[in-house]
Amino acid sequence: MTLFQALYLNYLSVRNKLFHQTGYLPALLFVFLSAISSSFRAFTATQLAVCFLLPAMNLIFSIGSSQSPRKHLFNIGFLFSLIALIIQPAYMFFVLMYLCIAFLRPIYLVEWVVLLLGFLTPIYFFTTILYLFDFTSWIELIGKLQLLPFKDFHLPVQNLIYSVFFVVLLITGIYLLQSQLTLLTIYVRRCWAIIFGMLVFSSIVALFMHQDQSGNWLLVVPASTLLISNIFTSDKRKQFVTFAFYFVFATLIIFRYFL
Repeated sequence: MTLFQALYLNYLSVRNKLFHQTGYLPALLFVFLSAISSSFRAFTATQLAVCFLLPAMNLIFSIGSSQSPRKHLFNIGFLFSLIALIIQPAYMFFVLMYLCIAFLRPIYLVEWVVLLLGFLTPIYFFTTILYLFDFTSWIELIGKLQLLPFKDFHLPVQNLIYSVFFVVLLITGIYLLQSQLTLLTIYVRRCWAIIFGMLVFSSIVALFMHQDQSGNWLLVVPASTLLISNIFTSDKRKQFVTFAFYFVFATLIIFRYFL
């Protein structure tokens, strides 16, 4: 499943011209980031949510050139609602999808209502199924939506090292992206702003997920992959790109066999 997600993310970046160079770098980097942590390699609810997050990102990026924007908006709301049903803290994506659409398109009340209907449709069918199976104890259902208490938060040493490495790559990618923004169109710049917003919201959602759900930080990998890819597509010297590649490759070996 990780391979198909990586290829779709690569297709997304090429189709929307996020980089001035084309290739399979985003796919390779996605597989790399997903393979470092053992918790990312297990099939979890978060990995299933990523399957819906990627097409939602693609629809958002293509909404500006769509001939049927209302259809796209309904599908965007539908996909984000499925993510929210799979991992409950993802209801915060409700705010994100409206911010993305307001950033890319003029505000039309009809389109916003269509987006809302798309978000409510899976919830409507879900509640209908619960009613048909006589599951009407809503208090019990809500009680199962466990969030992560900050006082119980702990981070193993291995995950701490991984987080530091991840943040260093992310900051470097964001820094190099700023030097390339002048080469991109205004619409693509807005797409990059949305990617950064998705990174922020995904981090918040992952933070509030219950700590027993392994691999919850996989939710931030798609947006992070696109941002980190700027390290290898920048106009910096070839020596810098080569050093970055071998640094990432060596880190993968260390995490895979020594940590």
